[in-house]
Amino acid sequence: SPLSPPPVTSSSYLRCLVAVPLFDGQGNVLAVVKLINRRSLPEGHPKLEFSKTDLATLSSFSAIFSCVVPAPFLGLPGHFVPRRPDAQLMLTEESADALLSWRLPAALRGRLMHEVSYAPLALDDEYTSSRREAEDGWVVLPCGILEPIVDDGGTELSFEYRVPRLELGRHYSFSVRVRNFEVLGNWSEASYKLSTYLVPPHPTGSEIVWVHPRGESTVDIEWAPFQTCHPDLQLVEYRVIAISAEG
Repeated sequence: SPLSPPPVTSSSYLRCLVAVPLFDGQGNVLAVVKLINRRSLPEGHPKLEFSKTDLATLSSFSAIFSCVVPAPFLGLPGHFVPRRPDAQLMLTEESADALLSWRLPAALRGRLMHEVSYAPLALDDEYTSSRREAEDGWVVLPCGILEPIVDDGGTELSFEYRVPRLELGRHYSFSVRVRNFEVLGNWSEASYKLSTYLVPPHPTGSEIVWVHPRGESTVDIEWAPFQTCHPDLQLVEYRVIAISAEG
């Protein structure tokens, strides 16, 4: 037969306590809401459920809690980066880089560490819908703690990071996540593909080459200047090949 519950006396009652802390952006406790369930009268038995007033108070406090507390301090995993990052090709005479930009909710304050993962794509992929694992060729690049480039008091913060030394003649996709010492966020959606294929320099005007003889074994050659495929590429190297023609 089921055991009978112990008798409830007027000096000891079973209580249920809920304590919810409220943190600031640095993890400091600002306040704590405490809810204690009631006991039924006149029997004095414990009332296990909370009243509607308790639930309304907890709901209101939870709403404030979710607005003020950065998600990493909640101790719950999440995406944190709601949209895929943008990738822009940056070229120099020495290397091809990718300038990544992404936005985070302004509520995610504190000392957050950013990470970037990237990998080459197949030519027929417009973008990858989810992050591939490391064995599929994704490289994880720690970015450290970044300062927002735009903080105008709005609902989002903007960040940038430059991924150096990409291989030419490939298509890349990028993903971003944030973390702290307690919580690791999920990877964002992968960016649209970024191409590092470069069009060779080409003439800006006529493709005719003019030859002006200056002597029996010397000629002057004249042609229209060539234009590169990117404004950051200013150095153009020309090679002239002379082939003897018989007849």
